[in-house]
Amino acid sequence: MSQELVDGRFRIGQVIGRGNMGEVHRAEDLHAPEGSPERTVAVKTILRSRTGARIDTGDDAKAVQRFSREVRITRRLRHPNLTRLVAGGIDERAGGLPFLAMEFLDGETLRDLVEEESQLPVSWAAAIGAQIAAGPCGAGRLLLPPVRPVPRRRPTYSTPSTSPATTTRRPTARTARRN
Repeated sequence: MSQELVDGRFRIGQVIGRGNMGEVHRAEDLHAPEGSPERTVAVKTILRSRTGARIDTGDDAKAVQRFSREVRITRRLRHPNLTRLVAGGIDERAGGLPFLAMEFLDGETLRDLVEEESQLPVSWAAAIGAQIAAGPCGAGRLLLPPVRPVPRRRPTYSTPSTSPATTTRRPTARTARRN
């Protein structure tokens, strides 16, 4: 995939990450001004799980819908602890290739830090955890489905009786006063 163009805009370079769903490449945004920090981006391409082959978006309409929804949600996310989406969609010129182009963050990964410092001080771990959690929490309104209240029913208490056809209700404060 090296030196390939995605969406006619992103020149794909080396693979910088690989997961179960796809690959992340360092890429060059040809629409960004020459020499600007926005010129280097990370492009995630969605592949078939485990095989490494590209997903066939023509045969899987549900996968296309899920991916399109992810792009719409990601576009609306704004938080300092989340990467900014530059572009995303399905590149029809590349055979229906789903992609996400995000700002490129150059630096040390959490994996690198843990390998270097196998036992992080508690204060470091807490600070890192708080920063990681702050991004999704700040965007939580967009990611979580609306919560509907569950209708509440008044509980009915019954006691066992000698006849299976009859049950007696436990007396409430109102019915106890009548007796």
